[in-house]
Amino acid sequence: MRGLGVELNVYSFSCLIKSFAGSSAFSQGLKAHALLLKNGLLNSSILQTSLIDMYFKCGKIRLAGGMFDEIMKRDIVAWGAMIAACAHNTLQLEAMEYARMMREEGIKPNSVILTTILPVNGEVRARTSSREIHAYVIKTKITQSSCSFNLR
Repeated sequence: MRGLGVELNVYSFSCLIKSFAGSSAFSQGLKAHALLLKNGLLNSSILQTSLIDMYFKCGKIRLAGGMFDEIMKRDIVAWGAMIAACAHNTLQLEAMEYARMMREEGIKPNSVILTTILPVNGEVRARTSSREIHAYVIKTKITQSSCSFNLR
């Protein structure tokens, strides 16, 4: 793209980084991260979250956590990326801890976060936390259509 004179932006980098996630192209992902730094685009929450996802899918948990720690203003998408990444990498206690920290920062979980964290609670048999989530869903009137749980 650069050779053709196409300007790289947040969206093109986001797609590029996503293509490296979970593939054997981890070194290319590192190069993309370096290009982001060089071009001053790393302040984008879209790209920061994409990098977190890429690092986790490439098995680089420390790098993903480091990227998350560098985010100054974390939004629900960044929190969701960390919670989901931990949950999908059998780091259930860490997923629950990130969910707790998210709430402490005043960010309320949405249906995506809830559908990610509830099975984690079941896996670690966190009954109290599961009851709290159930009460939260009732209190905030999150409907079944916006929050579907796979109870199998």
